[in-house]
This record gives sequence, C-alpha cells and structure tokens, in this order.
Amino acid sequence: MSRLRFFPAPKQVTCERLCSGYTFIKIVALGEFGNELWRQKTELVKGTSEPQYDHSASIQLHRPDLDVCTVRIEVWSSVGVLRRRQLLGWLALGLNSSSPDAQEHWEQMIQGTGITVTKWHPVHPPE
Repeated sequence: MSRLRFFPAPKQVTCERLCSGYTFIKIVALGEFGNELWRQKTELVKGTSEPQYDHSASIQLHRPDLDVCTVRIEVWSSVGVLRRRQLLGWLALGLNSSSPDAQEHWEQMIQGTGITVTKWHPVHPPE
C-alpha cells in the first residue's frame, strides 16, 4: 500500500495560472496497458498562488501490479462560469516515470513498506 501526500512547492508556477480559478489534484493508477486501476482527486482549492492540498492517498495494488503500473499525478484548474477544466501540469511515478528521480522515488516507496518517503518533484507542463 502506498501513500501520497501533497504539499505546496517552492514558487515555480506563476500566479496567473493558479489564481485564475480553483485547482485540484487528480491521481490515477494505470496498468501496464493504460487501463485505469484506481483514481482519486482532491477537493477544490480556491484560487491562490500557494494552494495547500494536505491530501493523502492510499493505493492498494497487488504486488505484481506494482512493477507494471504508473501513478500519474495531475494538477488541474477549474475556471469560468462553466468550470472548464484545464491541465496545468503532471508527473508520473512507476513504470513510465516522468524522470529518473521519480523512478527512484517509486522504488523507495515499494521497498520501504510502511515508511513515508517524501520528495519534491517538478510538475511537467501539459503535452
């Protein structure tokens, strides 16, 4: 079982992108072939340059799935009267990690059962 917790990052995202509406984090665990194994999202945080989500997620996956799954973490904005959603950035841990550091973090989480592993990761811009 893995736990993810989100904290405000150092100021790397401009205020215009965050202050324009509400933001939330979406977490999706994907299987080897892109099939969705699990999903969760945080509450909406009102427009601020330093959103705090203080959200933890426990993902229960079978041991064989840990080696072939990807956990994708996306930051979304919900703007306007119709609450149009816009992807602000993302990162991935697991099989298709977005960086070597993210891959190392994933391996530490898997090996350290019951131990909290905390690391900062840059959020990649939308593709």
